[in-house]
Amino acid sequence: MQDAKDELERRALMGENVTLADVLISRGLITDHQRKNLEETAKESTQETGALGHYTLIRKLGQGGMGAVWLAEDNADKSKVAVKILPEKFAKNPELLARFRRETKAAFRLRHENIAAAYGEGEQNGVFYYTMEYCDGERSTLFRNAAADCSSASRLNPDPGRARTEIAHENGIIHRDIKPRTSS
Repeated sequence: MQDAKDELERRALMGENVTLADVLISRGLITDHQRKNLEETAKESTQETGALGHYTLIRKLGQGGMGAVWLAEDNADKSKVAVKILPEKFAKNPELLARFRRETKAAFRLRHENIAAAYGEGEQNGVFYYTMEYCDGERSTLFRNAAADCSSASRLNPDPGRARTEIAHENGIIHRDIKPRTSS
């Protein structure tokens, strides 16, 4: 990463108007598609948090192809939940909105200790969302950490693939977005 920063500085001194993302793309470290996702995520993460339904959005946890997931607080009981929000631009597309609704219904059908439970769904001023269990602590931290060793992972979750395959299959669901996570 330092090499990329050094190149950015060199190119700026030569009068080139390039960004760090441009340098990372030229070095093959990220794709243009990844740059666009990062720029969109950065733009969204600087936006104010606010309310959605009876939830107060606290901070963005992640971004995927079908929307962002936010940590939120339920205003009724002050519990923490995760809220998946479909971007407004997708909600205007009938096919993408239907896909999000199918994903929501599928989430409600899946019940397993290795799958975050879905709680509710809603729509506010054209913004569609559903809420699910927020998992924090040792288990979720371990699986976010790409450097976690296999023995620790298997102690906390001995059969993570079962939830994604057998349980989903038993409910007539084919998960089309499972991909390996790589370290940065």
